[in-house]
Amino acid sequence: MRHSACQYGRRPRAPQTGFTATGAIAVITVAVAVAVAGGVPASAQTSAETKATIDAARRNNPRLSVRLDPVTGLPTSVRGLAPNASLGSSAERSAPGPDSDAARDAAARRAAEDFFAGGELSAAFAARNPQAKVEAVKVRSDPDFQGQRIVNVEQRVNGVPVFGSTGKVIVSPSLGVTQLSASLSKVDIANTTPQLSSDAAIGAARDFLTEQLDKRARGALLKGLGASVGTSEARASTIVFDPALLRARGAKAGPARLAWMVSVENFRVFVDAETGKVLFYYFDQPSGGPMGPGPGAGHGPGGGGAGPDGGRMRGLREVFDLGATTKFPGKKIIDDRTNLMPAEIPVDADHAYRNTGSVDDFLDKVLGRKGITDDADKRLPLESYVRFGDVENAYWCKDPGSFCPKASVMVYGPNFASALDVVGHEMTHGVITQEADLIYADEPGAVNESLADIFGTLIEYSANNGNGNWVIGESLPGFSVTAPLRSLANPHMQDADGASMFNVNKAYAADNRGQPDHYSQYVKRESALCETTNDYFSGCVHFNSGILNKFAFLVSEGGKHYDIVVAGLGREKLARIAYRALTTQLHPNSGLVQAADGFLAACSDLSVADNPAVSVDECKQVDLARTATGLVPPPAM
Repeated sequence: MRHSACQYGRRPRAPQTGFTATGAIAVITVAVAVAVAGGVPASAQTSAETKATIDAARRNNPRLSVRLDPVTGLPTSVRGLAPNASLGSSAERSAPGPDSDAARDAAARRAAEDFFAGGELSAAFAARNPQAKVEAVKVRSDPDFQGQRIVNVEQRVNGVPVFGSTGKVIVSPSLGVTQLSASLSKVDIANTTPQLSSDAAIGAARDFLTEQLDKRARGALLKGLGASVGTSEARASTIVFDPALLRARGAKAGPARLAWMVSVENFRVFVDAETGKVLFYYFDQPSGGPMGPGPGAGHGPGGGGAGPDGGRMRGLREVFDLGATTKFPGKKIIDDRTNLMPAEIPVDADHAYRNTGSVDDFLDKVLGRKGITDDADKRLPLESYVRFGDVENAYWCKDPGSFCPKASVMVYGPNFASALDVVGHEMTHGVITQEADLIYADEPGAVNESLADIFGTLIEYSANNGNGNWVIGESLPGFSVTAPLRSLANPHMQDADGASMFNVNKAYAADNRGQPDHYSQYVKRESALCETTNDYFSGCVHFNSGILNKFAFLVSEGGKHYDIVVAGLGREKLARIAYRALTTQLHPNSGLVQAADGFLAACSDLSVADNPAVSVDECKQVDLARTATGLVPPPAM
């Protein structure tokens, strides 16, 4: 589990904020290109119809604020709507009916879908294909406002999902859409019937991955994948792939293509359903960081305590010991369900058990969350696998594969379960999967990694009664507080001589593993820093997370960053803001700028609650923090 980032020697002069550097996802282009644009494409210019639609809606909603995507020209955020059903197409269709949670959830789904289908702002979201529809896929109760619902939506064409075309909608108790964040496509594709068979697409994906891993795999596990992708189980589903939705700054709009999304060994490969060309791919395996140097031995301190806590129903824990092999499931050491608890417990297993309990305590006591799922009836067992080969990393498992025995469990290399912030990091990946399911590539992947670091840090502070730090993995072998895995306070990090450890133009190494601390320093996958790690396959997610990490540090602790002074709000308020942003603002395709904007929106919501968790003035500090890190969105209309 290694992290990286990039910068040059000493601390740089204050960069200009905004979209000055280009970023790229792990994209292989043939017919579809993701390239650097010289400006906003003409097709993305605000149309007269869009402006007229927004102006008309503002007559009844004077506080209406709409931000448009500079590439697609479609709204990415809508805020300031009155909490009524005036912008839905039919209050009657959205009537809640019987007074039950299921009925209210169903009514919220209809209200969200009606908003896009026939509300006063629907023309601003219009796709070129009339068969494209925005459909509700999940509903949850608002964690802070009683009766309010959060609706996750996805754009589909004839039932075929548009990759990354997603959003999150807030629906008031009176069934009015009050705000939303989204990343939607114009969907200029007409045909959703593939000409290429799924078997042919799987074959093309296997050949492509074999070639890529043969050229780039570093470490025994990824080298082994080069052989296994040819025989491992694979599945394929049709999807619409629109390059304009990729969170790579400078991406060109369209054309969208019908594709097969092939999943094999945690890789997602998008194969053109007509030509068989590979359009895009990424490695969908949340982890602690890219592989890197990590000598040393020993164990860091465990965190938290085992056993019951004041009568609270803690999540049931299971721990398996792989005995330094990579063969699952290993030997079961601990099982709360059967009271399996030997007198002598291997150190790694003991740490996994105790630290997992500490994280579960934080979810309950600080966030008011019922485990990873936040559903008492569907609560996941907290299942850990320790001593995974000699791998210097840790993983949250989304799917079974070479790194994972099954979904929704944790896997730790030797000693990695000893670090409470690392265990918190991995379990947060599970919470993120439940709430936002952020795409594990490029900017959404960086947001995913940053949230895991933020909560991993807050968990460490909470479990140790306020004694913690803003670094990650300091208790791992070969690391320390002064030479950690990563630093939220100083993402660049410094070597023993005080020199920056962030140089984008140099290969990843023990003395060059920092992260950017400003959006203008965004790391491209082709950079020497990212290209020399396994993070290449996910678009540098463990590098660019440093930008949002620094933002969060400033929100909590304050400080001066590139001549901008921020007054910190403290850790408790950061936790509330970050959790509300995750549950109510972030969706699978939220990028770094959208995430920071989501933090500000969450802060604003919390400032007007019946018992405000923050003040309006404190939210101004959140705004300053995003300015200090260059995470400033385009002006709102």
